[in-house]
Amino acid sequence: MGWFRRRDGERGFNERAIDLIEELLADHMIDRGEALMGADIRKRIEAVHHGLSDAHLTLGPHMTIGNTVVWFWTIRGTHTSAKFMGLAPSGKEVSLTGVNIDRLENGRVVEHRESAGFAEYLDQLKAAVSS
Repeated sequence: MGWFRRRDGERGFNERAIDLIEELLADHMIDRGEALMGADIRKRIEAVHHGLSDAHLTLGPHMTIGNTVVWFWTIRGTHTSAKFMGLAPSGKEVSLTGVNIDRLENGRVVEHRESAGFAEYLDQLKAAVSS
């Protein structure tokens, strides 16, 4: 997959071009993400775009170990679009950070794990709504 293919995922997220992201995912990818009650990665991306109208993904450091890629990321956006995670729009900028661990076959993700700082993210949203 390499850094260039990960950039396709970043571009796909930022341009709302889900087809670029789909090209990176195997047809029968196993998604072990637990965020948003275990929703599929496509649904998690959709939820972030829905809640943060200007959501922008920035990729951080990465490393490759055999056929596994570990990469860090940050999403920043303004909580303006809709009720998100039970909270009314605040108009405040928030950020979410995380790490993905992806196992690859033939250059496509066959198994995906994700750990995101949702507790800190919810704290930001709650603080924004109450201020």
